[in-house]
Amino acid sequence: FDSRNYAKARGILKEQLNKYPEGDYADRAHYWVGETYLVRDQLPEAIASFNRVSRFTRSTKLDDARFKVALAYLKMGKNDHAREEFRKVISHYPESDYAARARKYLTELGE
Repeated sequence: FDSRNYAKARGILKEQLNKYPEGDYADRAHYWVGETYLVRDQLPEAIASFNRVSRFTRSTKLDDARFKVALAYLKMGKNDHAREEFRKVISHYPESDYAARARKYLTELGE
């Protein structure tokens, strides 16, 4: 991933998800698949991958993934959807660092 070979990284992650769809690291694999799409501006795919993280209710990536969904919507110009996702970050993860960042984005969006 650090070498910027996102397609290769995504392929490896998806291969692992096919083998172990409910494995111990599946939530993080979905998250990182989302990141590979986000950095390439493949935003609908990024959103879908980040949303898959929510299936893993004990994941440590829930707040991060929800925040990235909001950022993807923002990049798409879908500000209403972005606001909704930023609000979810704040309401579901109020103590998260992402909640503070979400508040800043909402302020910039006029809330």
